[in-house]
Amino acid sequence: MSNIERAKQFMPFAALRGYEDEIDTVSAICQPKKYLSEDEQEQISNLLLKIKKGDMCKIDYYAERGYKTITGLVSLIDIINKKITIIKTPIPFEEIKEIEIL
Repeated sequence: MSNIERAKQFMPFAALRGYEDEIDTVSAICQPKKYLSEDEQEQISNLLLKIKKGDMCKIDYYAERGYKTITGLVSLIDIINKKITIIKTPIPFEEIKEIEIL
């Protein structure tokens, strides 16, 4: 038996492909959501009233274990369901941390 064939016997075996990646994803550090003061909530509410479809905005929001930032054109503002859509990303009003109209 050659050394290469012998080495194959001792190679690691992964019964579940992608399992290690899933474990890493689940165990990733989660940022806690920061709750805004009434003044900050009012400031965001006032900005949401000024924004129109087609405006360029930068929004910091909480999604899936942490904060994300998106910059783009507003494609939809849904007052009834309390969501703003930047390009194709819907963002609930209550998840918004900061808005900047560009």
